Amino acid sequence: MRIFIASDTHIAKVWDRLDRTVPRVLNPNAMLRRLVSKVEKGDVLVLNGDLIDYQDAHYHGGRERNRTLLLEILERCRGDVLLNLGNHDYRKRAYNFAIYGLTHVNVPERARKRYKSAIGHHKFRWFGELGSIFGRHHRIRSGHPKTQYARRDGADLLLLDTGFDAHHRIMYFLHPKRWRYLWRDPSACIGLDQHQLAKVRGAAQENDRLRRAPGRPRPLFILVHTPPFFTTRRLKGVVAAPGFQDRLGQMYHARFLDGSYEFLETIAASDRNITVLSGHTHIPRQFLLDKRTRILRSCALGEINRRRDDSRYIKFITTPAVGGIDRPHNTKVGYVVYDPRTGFHGKTLQDFKRRRSPLLRAIEKGAKDIEREINRRVELWNRQQRRMRRRREQRRREDRKKRR
Repeated sequence: MRIFIASDTHIAKVWDRLDRTVPRVLNPNAMLRRLVSKVEKGDVLVLNGDLIDYQDAHYHGGRERNRTLLLEILERCRGDVLLNLGNHDYRKRAYNFAIYGLTHVNVPERARKRYKSAIGHHKFRWFGELGSIFGRHHRIRSGHPKTQYARRDGADLLLLDTGFDAHHRIMYFLHPKRWRYLWRDPSACIGLDQHQLAKVRGAAQENDRLRRAPGRPRPLFILVHTPPFFTTRRLKGVVAAPGFQDRLGQMYHARFLDGSYEFLETIAASDRNITVLSGHTHIPRQFLLDKRTRILRSCALGEINRRRDDSRYIKFITTPAVGGIDRPHNTKVGYVVYDPRTGFHGKTLQDFKRRRSPLLRAIEKGAKDIEREINRRVELWNRQQRRMRRRREQRRREDRKKRR
């Protein structure tokens, strides 16, 4: 049994229209269909938040929803499907692409203006634009639990919903400890409530009972859409305060506000083997937190696999997005697969690295050929100089012998 962990699918009906209009566009709908085709019977597919880009399927509203398209794609999945919510799942109205742009789906600003009439989503809606920023769909939770706990052959899965965008709560801008994070990361989520934190404590304290069970202790995978901390730069080693004080949180962005320190304290005090998987940033990163020394550092996925059975370390994995990129940090869309025998493996669906024009490639090729020819002639000239130097030395030795 394998566990497919993907995040940020951003399903919307507008992407299929863009795919027929704009060349080399990132179509999140097609990426999810490709991912679903790779899941076999007996596998588990976990979509960790931002399932859809927004609720309304059309720019000016209506009853049609993007969630319908998501369910149609997931009906073809042969394995089990687990869904977790993200901040985009609460956004109701469609975006104005003239304001927000389309760089996250590999459409630069020049191409967006060129295909403006075919793309649409550019007419200014006055007060409707505020709805795309602060509008929230209140019925999203109907039939969808806020916390899910699932047991599988390879691991235990705890799915936690970190909620909607924190800027939807105006009071957060007045809070002295929260407005700083909203200023640094406007897409931060509200976080975890006390009921969810109680679920985390209950799952983290199950290790005593699992130790008495036969076989190897089962690892615990905690899936939250927004990571508790994140940084685009590599960390050689940061000593976390015993209480995860506020000064540590100031170093990072893309975090949830409520319950973040309580969440870190709970899993750091547990003896269970815990891995925290998140998304939201569209940039794959991995971190290790030593429970004893409280040293936090970034690492590669291979080191995560080497320590996957070591309960001393908390493993943090931020998966790449299926439906978005973030230049220049990441141009690949993909997912992570967990195999109980070999560990975690990152998979790429497509790389949207910018292609160079044929003229530029020809110029670069010509420049390389010229450089190669110059180096060849310089080497030939050096050989001739060395040969002439040896001949002069030989003549001098012969002249010395004649004089003697």
